[in-house]
Amino acid sequence: MEPLNEYLLLEAYKKAIDLDLDREFLTILECEIKRREINPLHYFKAGYPKSNDTKCSLLGNK
Repeated sequence: MEPLNEYLLLEAYKKAIDLDLDREFLTILECEIKRREINPLHYFKAGYPKSNDTKCSLLGNK
């Protein structure tokens, strides 16, 4: 299976937050985005919404 491109990964993360999906699923997406060192500002002018209670925070402290 081919990995998701960066834009689709960020869209999946945004949708997961909007739908208030399972915390474990959000953490997996967050950690993958952080691992790939993807900057949401490269794709979206306003950055990205923060999810609550994250173990692998994208926009918080590194």
